[in-house]
Amino acid sequence: MNVSKLVEIYYAVDEFLIKFMPYMESHLLPTSDRKPTRTCSLILSEIMTILIAFHVIGFRNFKLYYIHLQQFHSNDFCKLVSYSRFISLVQRTVVPFYFFSQSLSKTFFRLLFYGFNRYKGL
Repeated sequence: MNVSKLVEIYYAVDEFLIKFMPYMESHLLPTSDRKPTRTCSLILSEIMTILIAFHVIGFRNFKLYYIHLQQFHSNDFCKLVSYSRFISLVQRTVVPFYFFSQSLSKTFFRLLFYGFNRYKGL
């Protein structure tokens, strides 16, 4: 996958998360004062970009894909973590990933619907 496609995916995900994360955080249950002991070097946008790129490229094995990223795209993702750490970080993306995919499908079908109506002359 070329770098421009990765940047395009990253930009779309990051723009979505800028709008979505405050909304999600306002609807979460209040948490305790305990802070996480381990911070993440990858931001949520980068994690989601890696996952989306995996599906777009069509690799069959995620571990081999991640090793490929570490070898050939380490300069694109400056702070790549180990494979096992990345797998533990994926759980953070479940809710944002679901809503991101829903927003894409609604946008796609809206464009498809309006384009179809315009084509029919309605």
